Amino acid sequence: MEPICAVMQELGVPVGLLNPHPAWRRSRDLLNLNPVFFKQIRPNAVRNSQFPDLLTDANGTFRRPATW
Repeated sequence: MEPICAVMQELGVPVGLLNPHPAWRRSRDLLNLNPVFFKQIRPNAVRNSQFPDLLTDANGTFRRPATW
């Protein structure tokens, strides 16, 4: 929570929050920061935003962590 406060208060940058948890699990502490917006992320959007299981770059092929 401190990094968000620093960005908002010290840098004066507006911050919006995206919540991947069910709406009933909203953090009161985060809401009390008065973000520009606080939106739910649909589970399908989170699922579709994950990297593939197998990735390749200039150094070779590797797997994403199983617990992502």
